[in-house]
Amino acid sequence: MQGEQLVKLSRPGTTAQEAAQALLAGPTAAERARGVRTYIPSSTPLRALTVTGDLATIDLGNRFVQGPQDTESDLARLSQVVSTLSGPQGVSRVQLLIDGGVVFGLFPGVQTDAPVTVDLLKTPDITPPTYPPGSAGGSDTTLRAEQQRLAALGYLRPAMSTASAGRRRRRRSSHSRNGSGSGATGRSGR
Repeated sequence: MQGEQLVKLSRPGTTAQEAAQALLAGPTAAERARGVRTYIPSSTPLRALTVTGDLATIDLGNRFVQGPQDTESDLARLSQVVSTLSGPQGVSRVQLLIDGGVVFGLFPGVQTDAPVTVDLLKTPDITPPTYPPGSAGGSDTTLRAEQQRLAALGYLRPAMSTASAGRRRRRRSSHSRNGSGSGATGRSGR
């Protein structure tokens, strides 16, 4: 991963086994210097890997699920494994096992009790966030009020706030209706 994006790396090897070993080894010094990192905990063991047709079944040690426990980290780890194994040897589906067992409920929005594909990971079934009562949560009136407050404190230019933009539009249209035609918007010399 580079930043928060999966990046394609070129490494020696042509098999799913070699790709998995390279992934679990982590970024090389040169890759780290370019900002590449991994969400997979170091020393995660590869217990087994088999490829049958388009299905790779990878069995990783429990260390794989002991990294940071948040949705983004969990999905990033899973995405790294599935993306790495998809391609070599014609693999398009990946079944993840941990210590020999099927994984249930560890990856929010992704069912891992069946094989996972790269396409499935592009749109995990995650419930959109809910906002507590009284929070901004996308409310236009709350947003405008916050923008006006920031403008009053000098952190935001009045022209940048949504409410100010609406006032400017109304002033322009009233100038046009009044026949002033000057195009003036009442801006001060700031």
